[in-house]
Amino acid sequence: MGTPWADCSGAEPTAETFDVSAIIPATYGHPNLNRAKYAALVDELKDSAVDVSVVLEVFNAEIKDWTSSTGGSGYTKCYEAGNACPEGHNVCKSSYCEMDTFKQIVTDLRAASEGKVKVLGQVDAGTAVSEYDELALDGFYFVDPTSVPEVEESLLTVVAYGQPLFDNTLVEKADVFVTLLDDADSLGVWTPFSWYPSELPSKWAAMVSKAPLSAEASNPVNGQVEDLVEILIDRGYGNVFLTTEEDFTTPSPAGFTKSVLAALASAEAGTGRRLSERRLDETVTFWGCDDTKFECKPSCYRRTGVVTTKVADRFCSDAPMDPCSCGCFWDAQWVCQGGEVVCEAKEGAAPAKVVGDLVCTARGTPKPSVQELHARQAQECEPVPTLMNNAPSQQCLEDWATTPEPATAAPEPEEPTIVLGLDSSAALLSLVALFN
Repeated sequence: MGTPWADCSGAEPTAETFDVSAIIPATYGHPNLNRAKYAALVDELKDSAVDVSVVLEVFNAEIKDWTSSTGGSGYTKCYEAGNACPEGHNVCKSSYCEMDTFKQIVTDLRAASEGKVKVLGQVDAGTAVSEYDELALDGFYFVDPTSVPEVEESLLTVVAYGQPLFDNTLVEKADVFVTLLDDADSLGVWTPFSWYPSELPSKWAAMVSKAPLSAEASNPVNGQVEDLVEILIDRGYGNVFLTTEEDFTTPSPAGFTKSVLAALASAEAGTGRRLSERRLDETVTFWGCDDTKFECKPSCYRRTGVVTTKVADRFCSDAPMDPCSCGCFWDAQWVCQGGEVVCEAKEGAAPAKVVGDLVCTARGTPKPSVQELHARQAQECEPVPTLMNNAPSQQCLEDWATTPEPATAAPEPEEPTIVLGLDSSAALLSLVALFN
C-alpha cells in the first residue's frame, strides 16, 4: 500500500509527504543516582534530524518532594547524592540538589539537538501539572486517560491511551494519543489513518518495547529496526519509538536509540531501504489478539511486507494461543442514556459500560437518533444491537469471572528513591571537609 499521505491540494497529487517524530519516555528515576542514564540519552539525541519529545517522570502519586537550592527550606546546597546539606560543607553544591539536577537534565536534552528536542512532564492521576512549574517544560504526558486537564494551548499534550481510540469525541482533547503501547510481538492490526482519515499522522504515537537489537536477534514476524519503523509509519503513526527493554525505566544499549531516529529520518526523507531489499516481502503467519477488540479469541494473522491481514486459522501451523487470552468488546448496542444515544458494550466478564461510538459503527450499525430509538416500540427507548457481534465462549466468561483481581503490590523503592541521610561517600567527604 505504501505511505498513505500526499499533498492533494493541487490539480495533481504531489509525491508522498509526511513528518515523523519520536516521543521517548525516560522514566529513569532519581536524577542524581541515575545521572548516567540521562547523560546516555543526551548522547543518543545529539544532532537528531527528527523532532523528539522526551518524557521525564519527576513527580507521581508517591513522590512529591525533591531537594532544591531555591526551595526556601533553610539550605541552598546539597550533597552529591542529592540530599540536603544545611551546614553548607565544602563538598556540597547547589547544582547537586535534585530539582537543580533535573533542571540541568532538561537543559542538556534541549541542547542535544537545537530546536529539535522538547521535554514533557509525566502526569498520573495523583499529580497536578502545576507541580512541574519550576521546570518550565514544553508539555505533559498523561498516563491516566480518564484525567486530562486543560493546559495552555502552547504546551504539547500527549495521552498514553494504550489501545485504539474508539471514542471519536476525544480526538481534539489532546495533541497526540499513544494508541500502541506494547512489545514487538503485539503490534496488532489497528491502523490510525483508516479509522481517522482526516487526522494528521502527528495525532498518533506508537511505543514498542522488546524491539530486536540486531539482525541476528530479529523477530521473524516484525524484522529489524527499519522494518518496525516502516510498518508503523505505513499504518499512520507519525510518532514512533522503539526500545530493546521491557519498559522505559532502562535505556536501550548505546547506539540503539540513535538508529531508531536515523530510521525515522530516512522514512521522512523517503530514502529508506525498500522492504523487498530486506526480504521482508516474504510472508509470515502468527497467532495474535485483535487490538480492535472485535474478535473474542486468538486469530491467525498473515504479514507480507508492511501489510497485516487476518486469515483463516488453518494458515497458522504452530500451536494456537490460550483461547481465553484475548479480551474483546461484545454484546454491543446503541442505548439511550441521559437523553442521548450512546454505544454500550461488555468487556470480558464485566457488566456493560458506555464505550466509544466507533465500537458500534465498526460492527455495521450506524448511530441512530433518539427519535429513531423511541419510535421502535411505543415511545420506549429500545436498545438497538449491532449487526455483527462476536461473543466469548461460556468457558472464558466463567474463567474471567472467577479470576481474582491481581493484588496491588507496593512499589519497589528505587536505589534509593529518596535519600534521607548521608550516603557513605557523602559522609566520608563531609568528614574530610570538617578537618580541612
